[in-house]
Amino acid sequence: MKRAKKLLILLGVLIVVCAAAFAASKLNPELNTGNDDTDGSAVFTLDADSVTALSFKYTGSLSFEHDNGTWYSNDDPDFPLDSSRIDRMVSAISSISAERTIDQPAALSEYGLSDPICQVTVDTGSGEQSVLSFGNEAELGGSRYMSTGDGKVYLVDKNIIDSFDCALYDLVTKELLPDMSNIVSFTVESGDSHYELDYIENSGLAYSDGYVWFYKDGDDYLTLDTALTNAFTGKITGLAWGECVNYKANDDDLKAYGLAEPTAVVKVDYIESSEVATNITDSDGNTIYDTQETEHTFRLEIGSYIDDKCYARIAGSQMVYLIDGTICDNLLHATYESLQPDEVLDMDWGTVDSVDIDLPGDSASFTKSENADGETVWLLNGEGKDLQPILDWLNEMLPSDSGSEKEPDMSMLLRFTFHRNTDKFKTVVLEFYDYDSGNCLVSIDGTARLLVSRSDLSALLESVRALLR
Repeated sequence: MKRAKKLLILLGVLIVVCAAAFAASKLNPELNTGNDDTDGSAVFTLDADSVTALSFKYTGSLSFEHDNGTWYSNDDPDFPLDSSRIDRMVSAISSISAERTIDQPAALSEYGLSDPICQVTVDTGSGEQSVLSFGNEAELGGSRYMSTGDGKVYLVDKNIIDSFDCALYDLVTKELLPDMSNIVSFTVESGDSHYELDYIENSGLAYSDGYVWFYKDGDDYLTLDTALTNAFTGKITGLAWGECVNYKANDDDLKAYGLAEPTAVVKVDYIESSEVATNITDSDGNTIYDTQETEHTFRLEIGSYIDDKCYARIAGSQMVYLIDGTICDNLLHATYESLQPDEVLDMDWGTVDSVDIDLPGDSASFTKSENADGETVWLLNGEGKDLQPILDWLNEMLPSDSGSEKEPDMSMLLRFTFHRNTDKFKTVVLEFYDYDSGNCLVSIDGTARLLVSRSDLSALLESVRALLR
């Protein structure tokens, strides 16, 4: 009796274990494998050079034909397709190894293969067609279920299908932008407004050769901050296209994109350098090349905003892209004040022979000389004075505001007149005027466009007065 009772208990435990195993196999297809092969050998191979057609269904349905080394879209043979992207897709499936083979799989729906996440069809020149279906990710590891139609299910690298996650316009060949690093001028037109920035080295247009960017104001050239202007123009000269939205926009399309009458037109004049062979050779018989410089013009048209982007195209092109909307914002709202020099003075003291300093009710003239050791000294009435720290302070002084076009109509607080040994700008006058409770106005050669903090000027005035005592 006791033995029979014990057998009944063991039978009950066995039933529970079997039921649990059955349930686990239904919940986890990996356990319902039948006879497994885990040698990691290739389960699908393909000669990439033999592929004549490729189609797939993933986020969308796309199909392509291969002819004479080039891929074409079946939906639009004229589409400027990036063939290298299709080559990478073919490469991704050219050799697929299985981490595990399920020889006797359950229903394909258990693996997400009755309605595959991604299905790839490949045709070869021999007339053979292969269909690869990719289903769910496995619960363990970085694997995904795949079938080839041979009745088996394979666990393969889950990332194989990543290159197929695209729409047609993700595969477009975008237009190349020229190398505009050697820029000459940068012009922006928007409606009736227009401004031009010119890059000129050793121009003689400013007292300092450190200024190479200029804002053209009629016949005048106003100095610009080099770093600020490089960053500003670099938004266009270093432009990277965003999404291409249309590769053959017609007139109606351009009107819809705001490009029939652009919001802004940017013109960049630049120099392209190239090496041109001559008819001359060196002593070793090698051809000698000359550097040839050619000036070109690039035009970019910017249209309507869409969210935080703008439509844009190369002038005359049918290809339309989206670019960062802040680029258009910067172009439309740029002013001289936003790009003007970020320093009060940029003087090469080696060009200055003497300095006149004027204060209300006091003045002094300093002459540069050398002592017996060849060091620079500043003389006031023949007596050496430590003027250089004040001059260096002027070069290091920063404005407190981006600019003010208000003419100095209040009292002059301090004036420096620099007499120089240069062909141009032999005299440069730096003046500080009263402005408001927190700022003073700075004028260079009669042009007042900067403010400095009153506290900075007060400290400078104190140093100057101490020097003149």
